[in-house]
Amino acid sequence: MSTIHTIHTPRLSQSQDLNPGYYGYYYYYYYYYYYYYYYYYYCYYCCYYYYYYYYYYYYYYYYYYYYYYYYYYYYYYYYYYYYYYYYYYYYYYY
Repeated sequence: MSTIHTIHTPRLSQSQDLNPGYYGYYYYYYYYYYYYYYYYYYCYYCCYYYYYYYYYYYYYYYYYYYYYYYYYYYYYYYYYYYYYYYYYYYYYYY
């Protein structure tokens, strides 16, 4: 007489658990692979969005500092030539 046990944890020592026609056997591996692929794709999308936002902020700050230094050198040379011509005409006319 077999003992009553739960479906999701079949005892393989029972002869009926080794029978492929026994429903507990299929339910056990069904939920096993279900949760396996569930956590697999969960980790996959978790890592996907992690690297997505990582590269997003990476290129964001990259272009931020790029335009920052761009305008920095832009105004730098702007004022450089400004004072250059200023002193040029200053000494030229005076």
